Amino acid sequence: MAPQWLALAGAFSLVGCSGCEDRPAVPFKLSTSRRGSYEQPQPQPGVTVPGTGARAGVSFAAGTTQVDLAGRGLVLSEGAVRAALEAELDGDPPAELLLVTEDADGRPVLAYTRQSDRGWAPPEPVAGTAPVDAPCTLQAASLELLDTSYAMARGDLDCPVADEPAAAGDDATSAALPGPPDPPAPDGPPPSTAPGAKPASGRPTAAPPAPGTRRERHLWIVALERTPRLVERVATGVPEDDHALRVEAGLQTRDLDGDGHSDLVLGLDARGGDRPQAHVDVELLSRAGGLSQSAREPETALLALADRAKAERKGNAARAAETARQVLALHGALCRESGTALVRIGASRGLACGASLAAGRAASVLAAALATQGHLLEAIETYETLGQPRYRLTDNDWERARVALSARADANSHEFRPGPQVAARSGPSARRSAIAFLDEQRLLLRGNPAQSYDLASGELTPIGIAGGITITDPSGRHAVSAIVRSCQGYHLSIVEASRIALGVVAGASTSEPLIVTAAPPEGAHCPQLTPGQRRDDGGFRALAWTSRGVVLARGQALWLLALDGSARAAQPAIELAPSTAITGLPPHTSELTSDGRYHALITPLGVAIHDRKLDATRLVALPADGPPVTDVAISPSSRRIAVVRAGRLLVGVPRDSHAAAAPGSAPPLPPSP
Repeated sequence: MAPQWLALAGAFSLVGCSGCEDRPAVPFKLSTSRRGSYEQPQPQPGVTVPGTGARAGVSFAAGTTQVDLAGRGLVLSEGAVRAALEAELDGDPPAELLLVTEDADGRPVLAYTRQSDRGWAPPEPVAGTAPVDAPCTLQAASLELLDTSYAMARGDLDCPVADEPAAAGDDATSAALPGPPDPPAPDGPPPSTAPGAKPASGRPTAAPPAPGTRRERHLWIVALERTPRLVERVATGVPEDDHALRVEAGLQTRDLDGDGHSDLVLGLDARGGDRPQAHVDVELLSRAGGLSQSAREPETALLALADRAKAERKGNAARAAETARQVLALHGALCRESGTALVRIGASRGLACGASLAAGRAASVLAAALATQGHLLEAIETYETLGQPRYRLTDNDWERARVALSARADANSHEFRPGPQVAARSGPSARRSAIAFLDEQRLLLRGNPAQSYDLASGELTPIGIAGGITITDPSGRHAVSAIVRSCQGYHLSIVEASRIALGVVAGASTSEPLIVTAAPPEGAHCPQLTPGQRRDDGGFRALAWTSRGVVLARGQALWLLALDGSARAAQPAIELAPSTAITGLPPHTSELTSDGRYHALITPLGVAIHDRKLDATRLVALPADGPPVTDVAISPSSRRIAVVRAGRLLVGVPRDSHAAAAPGSAPPLPPSP
């Protein structure tokens, strides 16, 4: 083997190939060996994939160093041959070979070779491949001739699980698909493909991934020209759990625009995650500058599902919610704008879907259906996502969700009485509420000095207790300053309490314990994030610092992040079960009652009072046409609530007819229209 080929084999690695099936290797040309001499058998025809006209090459086991192909020998002194396919690149026989090999480090290499007087010439890399540094290793590979214009290579790669996830949207020279996919189960289902586009036969079974790695399935699309070139790459992660949502890719050729040239159809199947399987065909039109994605899909297929959910909602809210969830899961798995895409095409993670009417409509149907079923907090959380740029909604879509939720808001349970002005308090972005109940009759207005407000008399009295809005540890040494995002996930930013003066945090964080892992935001250049990306709190809100750690809320869910004496994580954060009692809360934790049973949440439609023990929620409507609420507090009995709106205190007192009603036991509300 020529020294030049050895150098190229070490320098040119790829991303590419979807899944491998558990089928025996096909004897493309019979003789293969790992060392020593080789035989020269009679040539055998390639294997045609039934129903497609596509022709599969042959795959070889790891360590194969010499093979006979079309009666001529090919020997590698370093690395191994993993797949080969006979194809005419210049239109004139004798044919050439496309190859998938692996270098000495096990990384995949896509190459081609022509016949010479002495056998096959030293292979050359396919044009368009790029050097990579990612230490992903090839486990199985195959090649398939789609037609006279295109071939595809497939491969299963094992990539190390990095401490910091790769940045979404980085250049595709990285062999690792960004995000947190897990290794697959050994006997997971084979991938499905576009109609008529069957996986190449002859691929050996890939062994289970090694510990500390994740399995990825890659697909390369190669244009068959005198110098073959790589025109596109597709990569998907393979989760360990067979029931987890996954995307699987297949490919076929078709003349889509009638210009006499082959175009491509990328078939994407989303399955698992307890959702019905869904198939989307993405048209890739062949243009002079490369492949161009048609804008029809996946929007057309998703919009049909969203319209079905809309039609089902009034007759069967549960089924409508399930269909809407399917649309949102597919949009999240396929579309770049979701930030959670499970497929990588070229240098981008996910398809370019734009603002999706299908996803926006599905989200509005889901919010309405959940409200009808009485799942108020989940309905409100869904409603709050409707304004995101990834969604597009019509006026009817907005009205559907708003009307359904408004019908669930109780406008008669509480009478809201105006209170005094509450001075704006500057402080860290993570802070305590400016108000808290001292008891059923008195409110604490935090400030310097702190004051007590008597609900009966309306009197304000200075009170000799700590009234700051900064969340500090029991010793007063450390303070929570913010919740921030990194390429790893969401963190609690902690500073020395002495560094906060007049509400301004001076200096860097002393620690940033991890709350929960998350993939990097779209467009991130890890390990650094922009200030805007870093300010993303992921919906977390710090409520209190107990002797066990910091209690956080994310919607109705409560989390506990255990910290040691240096304000560093003592163990990973845990989400508390709904019925778990919370002990050791400091006095006057505004959003929670002292036993942690009742949790008050600010929503766009009022104050939600969640009974964690019964897992029941009431939505209390606020006086109409007011500015947003900035602070909330709930009384020890949970029967009274208070909010701050535009700097003015409003106190909600139960009306006489509801005096005995407790959250979770309110009379039934009328169904959504």
